[in-house]
Amino acid sequence: MIVVYNCDERYASIFAVSVISLFECNKDVGDLTVYLIDNGILEKSLVVIQEIASKYQRKIISIPMPDIESLIGMQIAIPAKSNRIATCGRLFIASLLPSDIDKVLYFDCDTMFLRSIEELWEIDLGGYYAGMIADVLGSEYRTMLGISKDGIYYNSGVALINLALWRKNDIENKFMKYLEDQGGYVPWPDQGVFNAVLDGKILCLPCKYNVHSFLFAYSYEDLIKATDVQWFYSKKEFENSLKNPSIVHFTTTFTIPKRPWFEGCNHPYKYEFLKYRDKTPWRNDPLWRNPPYRDESSFWHWLFYSFFDCLSEKAPRLYVLMSRLYFVRVRPLVLAAKKKKFVKKNTKE
Repeated sequence: MIVVYNCDERYASIFAVSVISLFECNKDVGDLTVYLIDNGILEKSLVVIQEIASKYQRKIISIPMPDIESLIGMQIAIPAKSNRIATCGRLFIASLLPSDIDKVLYFDCDTMFLRSIEELWEIDLGGYYAGMIADVLGSEYRTMLGISKDGIYYNSGVALINLALWRKNDIENKFMKYLEDQGGYVPWPDQGVFNAVLDGKILCLPCKYNVHSFLFAYSYEDLIKATDVQWFYSKKEFENSLKNPSIVHFTTTFTIPKRPWFEGCNHPYKYEFLKYRDKTPWRNDPLWRNPPYRDESSFWHWLFYSFFDCLSEKAPRLYVLMSRLYFVRVRPLVLAAKKKKFVKKNTKE
């Protein structure tokens, strides 16, 4: 089994939790190697990470992060202070990994494992470029990417990747060409590129393999109403995934704005995260104290999340309606305006 992560120094301790949970839940897997695309991790942190691997008799192979913007030949729009450029390394997995590796599992470093992923690894991709979990973003987000609104928008935080097919069809260069055609601006750059370039060739994986925070924020019926998503999993699969996830993905959302490494987190799987954190050398470090939205110190972001959190408790029906207004109408317009501004600025330069 070949696993790939992206990480920078800021998230080294978060990666440690993820990889320990991976090793703990997959002790019966005979051959498990982790490749870490290193976006500036300090030497002392890499030593600690290697010690973790040795403890479990596993290997973590560090690969330097390529200069994405130099490869593409232009600046890429990355949300301020989010270090999202690190995750763009996954676009170049085919050339970063040895050529004899035909299939990999990619995981964001803010994932946590609760069960074995051997069954996930054994899924036959056939003629698909990758397998991912259907996300809850509606057709507006596909339209923004320049692809048909009819279809599924996928979350790339967990991805089973057919590297052999990527290489055969020169997918890496298609990623770069797409970014160039979009003027360097793609909402959620790595995920957006995956959805656009691999459209129609992504296998929909079971929901339990990427249970992200958004799924805990609404009932099944309210989730469909709030996002206007065209297709999603059945109510039974949705509810079973929340109760028995294989992989939990600690993203942020209105009623769960903080992740488990922050003070005041209310995520339902917070204590499982802290249990694994106690197995890391960072166990005694204080929890982070930054305000909620993407770790940024912004009063307006705090106010925005507080408003929706209050609505969810005091006026649940209005909460769903306001969520729908935001996700279906407001955010697409905001992202379109940001793209126009970014492209105009960089065209002048």
